Amino acid sequence: NYGRDDCLVVPGARLRGDPDKDVSLAARIEYNAEDNTVPVADAGLQHVVSDTFKWCVDYAVRDFRIWDYSSTPAGGRGNSEGLNFARFQYVELSFEHHPIDWFAWSPFVRWDIRENELDCAGGWFDLLTDCLGFRFIIEYENAYTRLNGSEYDRDWDFGFFIYLRAFGSGASDIFYRKTR
Repeated sequence: NYGRDDCLVVPGARLRGDPDKDVSLAARIEYNAEDNTVPVADAGLQHVVSDTFKWCVDYAVRDFRIWDYSSTPAGGRGNSEGLNFARFQYVELSFEHHPIDWFAWSPFVRWDIRENELDCAGGWFDLLTDCLGFRFIIEYENAYTRLNGSEYDRDWDFGFFIYLRAFGSGASDIFYRKTR
């Protein structure tokens, strides 16, 4: 939704390389020629230490309008123009451990570079069967001020989902990393 009136073609690139059998590097970038900005940029490194352990570090930047229509008084709280932007820059460190065949877990911490403070910390654990995975997620998000000046209090998020192991967890991974 980078265009204001019509659809806008946004050139971009996604690169992934494996300089070593245990190391993956990846990057993604999009360029908005209309505003001469880089609305999306990501870089990541993954190191597979063993069959049961890997760690990752990711860097992400977002700076774009979430939807391309203007807010209206009838649109409700969620349709406020001040909430219509994704603007952040962070670095995230995580690792993933599969100590046994039916269990996996992964903690992470995300640091907000623009605010120079903790943005989010959490983790997940999976209970695994032959074909299904059951993921439990817990996450703490630090308080912050939105672009429109409104305050967001710190918050705990909890989640659960079931996935087919043949297709992976479905967790958003722009880098298409190697999976176990």
